[in-house]
Amino acid sequence: MIVFSNTTPIIALSSIQQLDLLPKLFEHIHLVNEVVNECEAGGAIAVPFLRELDWITIVESTAINHPSLLLALDKGEKHTLDMAEKYQADWVLIDEKIAEIWLNTWVCGSPEPLVSCLKPSNKD
Repeated sequence: MIVFSNTTPIIALSSIQQLDLLPKLFEHIHLVNEVVNECEAGGAIAVPFLRELDWITIVESTAINHPSLLLALDKGEKHTLDMAEKYQADWVLIDEKIAEIWLNTWVCGSPEPLVSCLKPSNKD
């Protein structure tokens, strides 16, 4: 299973000393360099040195071929979504509403809520 995460889930779980939930749930997490750099920049919440965690794979970002919708996101979010699409990720852990719309379009082909596009069809 391929799972990408943005910065916020890493920081949020670190803030309650529960970062180890991620490998328990997903075994392995992919982070783009931009996310790792954001976490290393520091802030009010201490985040462990992610480069030393064996359950994290750091992914080198490539040029983004993104729809204009992604322009409203920060660098970490843009690269997380872009690389998740390129790697055909099974899961993306992200907290932005605009990212949710983009993911729905990526998975469903329209901005409809992801849950409704994944519901089984009633057609026989």
